[in-house]
Amino acid sequence: MKTKIFKIVLPALALTLAVTASLAFTPNGNNMADAIVVTSGWYQNPDELSCAVASPINCDCTSSYNPVCTIIVGFNVHQVYQRINSISPCNVLLYEGLD
Repeated sequence: MKTKIFKIVLPALALTLAVTASLAFTPNGNNMADAIVVTSGWYQNPDELSCAVASPINCDCTSSYNPVCTIIVGFNVHQVYQRINSISPCNVLLYEGLD
């Protein structure tokens, strides 16, 4: 009887303890998606509904204290935007990525 308890219950308790401990030490504000660097962006050509691709870039959405992300096309400097999907306007302003 004791061996059945040790073989079945003890590993189940150890697994439960491990899962509980891993959840206890997870940071509350773990937003890894916000810190991902965007690798493709768009510039408004001429407006936010007519977007032209500006790729590759080193910009992100979360660093609003950094300078605005820009590219040079020809002799013109354009701000770089993110586009949520293929039918949305490119109007989410991007900022210089942190190195």
